Amino acid sequence: MGTPMRRPGSGRPKRRRSDRLQRWVRRATSSLPTESYLARRFPDDGRTLALVAVYRHKNAGHLARLLADAVPQVALWALDEVHPDLAHVTVGSGPGGRFELLGRCLDTLTLDESAWLVIADDDVRFSRGDLRSLARIAGAVGLDICQPAHEWNSHSSRRVNRSRPLMLARDTGFVEIGPIVLMDDRARRLALPLPTRTLMGWGVDVEWTTLQRQGIRLGVVDAVRVEHLGAVAADYGTAAERQALDDSLAAAGLTSIDEAIATTRRWTLTYPLRRRAVRPARW
Repeated sequence: MGTPMRRPGSGRPKRRRSDRLQRWVRRATSSLPTESYLARRFPDDGRTLALVAVYRHKNAGHLARLLADAVPQVALWALDEVHPDLAHVTVGSGPGGRFELLGRCLDTLTLDESAWLVIADDDVRFSRGDLRSLARIAGAVGLDICQPAHEWNSHSSRRVNRSRPLMLARDTGFVEIGPIVLMDDRARRLALPLPTRTLMGWGVDVEWTTLQRQGIRLGVVDAVRVEHLGAVAADYGTAAERQALDDSLAAAGLTSIDEAIATTRRWTLTYPLRRRAVRPARW
């Protein structure tokens, strides 16, 4: 009796989905710039940082690590108990809406004209780069409002904010209200004071998008990456927030956030900076 025929490739071990995912992650990670690269290509420009945040006692450690980036001006609000490690920069405590409490923090600061304002969540950590490298790259490519890219395993609600391999930064026309937002002085003059009509600020990022009409540029810095540790909208109701978002979309003449997102420029990890035009901006 002859040897039974075997399908081609049947003797090879099956490639598991987890193995493919691990290889993809290694390839994406190998394309990231090193810390020394960021420091060498984007030296400190002397602009200072100011940070505001609302925190829960259980997440104080994440904020303490953010402050290790030598942020000269800090104003925090404790939602529950003031953490001893953050007491010297905590300006108040008690419940309230996030943007209302962030506004109280901002009222205690006197910002330098050229300072970058950082609005941070309490459940985020950097996996690549830091606040200063984020600010240096944003300044180099001319972004006025920006955020670091999300890692592949980070909690994010928009694909546009996911990190892109081999990219330095992208002009996307849209920046979410968290977990980390960076604003320069031009954007602050138009975006502040922060609206307080909703608990968590849904829809404010749509209002930021319309600032493009006044020359404000919004984008994502892919070379600096974060992990958002908490699930989006896990600790509060969303009915009122969704209504506020719908109202903001209607005021902007949009039917969805996706209409506001448009990657108009990309910068690769080459140096000097090479700008690649993608498509015209909406505004």
